[in-house]
Amino acid sequence: MDAATSLARSTPRWEVVHVQTHEDAAAGSPAGGVSGDTAVGLLEAVSTTKMMRFKDDIMVRLRLQQQQQQQDKEAAPGSDSGVVLRVDVRSASRVGKGDLGTNAARIKGFLGQLKEELQKHGIQILSS
Repeated sequence: MDAATSLARSTPRWEVVHVQTHEDAAAGSPAGGVSGDTAVGLLEAVSTTKMMRFKDDIMVRLRLQQQQQQQDKEAAPGSDSGVVLRVDVRSASRVGKGDLGTNAARIKGFLGQLKEELQKHGIQILSS
């Protein structure tokens, strides 16, 4: 969760508005309520577009998840016991009907940077 939070805070025009860590979530149910998943954290941020100053909402959810058998065959060498970090990211514009791919590009960039950072520490991620 620290890597995701640090990355979000260092991203230009992003303001982190809420971070919920595993310790905060321990009193409630696992994030997402999916059987077999363990909550790691939830991050909420607001991004302001450069030209028009529109606000876009961003949510990043991290969960530990058991790998499925098919994914085990593709697992990185040296990965631990079939457990991976699942990263779900949502970015949505507050106004308008279209964003010309801005939110998709934002998610792709964030996931790429997060994956790169976590791989330095030997953590394999799945993203959706």
